[in-house]
Amino acid sequence: MSDQTMFLDFGLFSVYWYGFLMGITVLLATGLFVFLRKMQGEDTESSMTTALVALPAALILSRVFYCWFAKALFSGGVWEMMNLLTGGYALYGALAGILTVVLAEGLWCGKSVIQMLDAVCPSVALAIAMEKWAGYINGSDIGFSVSSAWIQRFPFSVRSEADLGYNLWVGFFEGAAAMLIFLFLFVAFVMKDRKDCKGLRRGDIVLLFMMSFGFSQSFLESMRDDSLFMVTLGFVRINQIISIVMAVGALVFLMVRKGRRRGVSAIDVVLWLLCAAALGLAIYCEFTMNAVSMTRNYILLAISLSVMFTVGLCLMIGGWKHGAGKVGESAIDNNLGSDEEEKELERFIEIDIHGLDLDELKSFR
Repeated sequence: MSDQTMFLDFGLFSVYWYGFLMGITVLLATGLFVFLRKMQGEDTESSMTTALVALPAALILSRVFYCWFAKALFSGGVWEMMNLLTGGYALYGALAGILTVVLAEGLWCGKSVIQMLDAVCPSVALAIAMEKWAGYINGSDIGFSVSSAWIQRFPFSVRSEADLGYNLWVGFFEGAAAMLIFLFLFVAFVMKDRKDCKGLRRGDIVLLFMMSFGFSQSFLESMRDDSLFMVTLGFVRINQIISIVMAVGALVFLMVRKGRRRGVSAIDVVLWLLCAAALGLAIYCEFTMNAVSMTRNYILLAISLSVMFTVGLCLMIGGWKHGAGKVGESAIDNNLGSDEEEKELERFIEIDIHGLDLDELKSFR
């Protein structure tokens, strides 16, 4: 890093703007997680312990993930990989570290893993948004070169010192998408315990995150030139593969859940075929991407991913309505708090069953 990115210089060590912003990001994400867990009834101390364990796990696994897929960049071997100051961290490695800690705590302490993940997802989305925007300082998340004058400006592009041109700053769009996802998940989390939102199930926040973040990353990662690429398929990014698998996995889960609850209808079959065709189109667009077909392929890719996300959202909303109806019925059945209902219940208890007329019995149905 250059001195221009330095925030504080203490002589023996320095603090750079990127590190400073990431420190703030960690504090905000941790505070949000503790707040959301408190809304779920968890005490602050326990939530703080979870966060303090998850942070180093995320750091270590993000480094391991990056080094595993970028071995060629570390000529010094393992010792160079262990030097965390050289940079190089992978987002999905960090998510794997957080997931590992949550699973371990759930199994060890007998807590609900799904409930914890519901609180983790909005916090992670906020952290991703801030990390992507902070990446502007150290020149990360850069895409292909751009020549149009209207896009050669902040925050859409960054100037390349190597060729004195401009490159698309994909990190801005990734951060904007992550921030929108955070706001959406946060509102859903806060609203899910309201009486008018009883259809929301535990784990729906996780599914929403998997679909929204997975499909958006599948599209945006295809624009990056500094991402980790597959060894066998050099043009396909590792993050793209993981993102689409995660998003499609959530979509399949929603389809199966709906089929098991209400059976499979002709409309369901049409939706499954539509999603399969959209997935096939997305794969085709990625594999045939070149300078000539770039604009067309990006449009088709965006359409195909949007179709799959929309289907998943419709399946989830349909499940909310179905669940809300059931909850509403049970609430009516169990609501015996009013004076009128209590008197009716007393009348029914005092009935002499042996002398009861059939018509009178029907009146109590």
